[in-house]
Amino acid sequence: MRGDMRGLVTSVYFEAHCHATEDVDKVRAAVLNLIPPSLRSSIKITQERLEGYYGNPIVVMKATVSDEAEEVVEYLSNLMSVYDRRALSDSLALRIDDSNNFYVRVDKQWAYRGEARVANHDDVIKVKISLSSRLRGLAAVREALTQLGLVE
Repeated sequence: MRGDMRGLVTSVYFEAHCHATEDVDKVRAAVLNLIPPSLRSSIKITQERLEGYYGNPIVVMKATVSDEAEEVVEYLSNLMSVYDRRALSDSLALRIDDSNNFYVRVDKQWAYRGEARVANHDDVIKVKISLSSRLRGLAAVREALTQLGLVE
């Protein structure tokens, strides 16, 4: 782990939608691929069955990691290219909310292959990284995310 990162991240939340044309096990695998292998067996992914606008079935998968949140963020950053980490850095102000949540949309297909590529389309795994409330302002958030390896 880079430096002293304890307490910078309070939790990491994952959410993915599995449409009727997709394999539930593959979408589940894509989500798990964003989590360190050592933690995967302890992660509980909930599944909620919904109905789309046209009556099509949708399964929403959700998982939250709290105790090992920094480890998850560091692992996620290692799955990203320098290009993606720079893209996150360049759009940092748009990705952080007033509650210190940092949002990343990861391409679901690439996640299934074991890579975390930032995406701007709908076929994604939504990742919400909740940062410590002690981080005040964009500069402090940027420094913390840089320490975690998520932004360049």
